[in-house]
Amino acid sequence: MSIPNFKNEAEFRTKWIAPFLSKLGYILPTHNHGTGEQGKDFFFAEHDKFGHLRFNAAQVKLGKIGSGNAELSSLLHQVRSCFDVTLNYHKGTTQQRISAVYIMTNGSISEEARRRISGHFEREHFGENVFYLDGETLDNLDRHATFIDDKNLRNRLVALLNEANFNLKTTTHIYLSACKGTPEILPCRMLAVGDALANPFPENIITNESIAIMWICLKAIDHFYSPLVTTHDPEEVQEIRGLAGSTLPKMQDFIKVISEALTKLDEQYSLEIEIVEPAEKESKD
Repeated sequence: MSIPNFKNEAEFRTKWIAPFLSKLGYILPTHNHGTGEQGKDFFFAEHDKFGHLRFNAAQVKLGKIGSGNAELSSLLHQVRSCFDVTLNYHKGTTQQRISAVYIMTNGSISEEARRRISGHFEREHFGENVFYLDGETLDNLDRHATFIDDKNLRNRLVALLNEANFNLKTTTHIYLSACKGTPEILPCRMLAVGDALANPFPENIITNESIAIMWICLKAIDHFYSPLVTTHDPEEVQEIRGLAGSTLPKMQDFIKVISEALTKLDEQYSLEIEIVEPAEKESKD
């Protein structure tokens, strides 16, 4: 899917550029106070490998960037202005300049515009720190970042599914043995569920409520586990049987939700291809 259309540059910045930069790991300032063009600049930051904070700026444009004199003159002025400003942060106690400026558009950038932008800034001391990203490049970068996120998400879902299937077998064994009056309490696994509580999945994938319910059920079952206890009184046996019996359908539903989430995720990257065999060459007489 290509970058959608937006009503104005402000909407493009807030609804697409900001989430995109966050996905890449950049730090987005919570407030951007400024006047004139500086109030419209989009700033973001990162820590380099030595732990130093570096600020960048983006000039966000809609549509095609052509070689029109008025259009380019305005853009070049805005880029230069980014390098002229000083950023105050930590409540004004620290000041820093912009390290790089990125020209971003959801459209294309003509070859003539690229040539003129590069030629203009080659004569400036900051020229090598000006970059431009057209809509196709931004879309490809966003797709790649999304794929990495989805790959990590899938690994977590698979771990959660494997754990849930293990706990389903364990709970089933506990329930069946309790029905016979001699419950065999085995420990459940809760590492993936615990991770999901500490680092929640997106709500459209798995709700935090369903994770919390599963955690409570597993903790309640584990409450009865002790390697030193092999017999239980009748009331406790009935309680264990009821707890395991009520947990089983919840666990089955939980497994179904995880499986559906995995299927939905995988469908985004499924490819339907048709192999066309080459036509046989006619034999020569």
